[in-house]
Amino acid sequence: MAVPLATAQPAQAAASICSARYGADWNVGNQGFWWGAAAASRAQSKRMVIDIAGPSKSNGALSHIWTWYNGESQYWCLHRINFADGSYAYQMRNYYTGKCLDLVTNPANGSRVKQQDCSSAYANQRWVQEYVGSVTTPEGTKSGYSFRRDDTSFCLDVLGQGTVDGTALQVWGCKYSGNQVFY
Repeated sequence: MAVPLATAQPAQAAASICSARYGADWNVGNQGFWWGAAAASRAQSKRMVIDIAGPSKSNGALSHIWTWYNGESQYWCLHRINFADGSYAYQMRNYYTGKCLDLVTNPANGSRVKQQDCSSAYANQRWVQEYVGSVTTPEGTKSGYSFRRDDTSFCLDVLGQGTVDGTALQVWGCKYSGNQVFY
């Protein structure tokens, strides 16, 4: 089940950045979003967020988690893609690089998540945000979400339940808990 997006106060300061840079279709919520990896953030007692390695602007650059520093590569712009059955998914575009969070065409457990030029025609760039309940974070109790590739049962996952800067993001069969929960 897709649900409205959650944001936290730091993302509020980025109001309108996405639509200003990428056009009106990239302004779901009219702001940039960051997502903290809940388990890693708890373990480190600080916000650990989805980021792009480098940060590189190249196609194929890998995603990972990194300590929050309010950098442009830690913000994500969203484009909602509606389907005929009434469901929807999001493309997640990195504010700094302009590339979308992407997955190989035929994913398997352990497939790495990278960035690639954005195209709404690419199923491998469509992510369904699913509410999984409240989670404890260094900032208090927040709404927790998992991100599932819309045509699979694979969810965004922090590799090996890692908690340190540079821990890779991959996909794994959805379990909607632990290292698959973001806030």
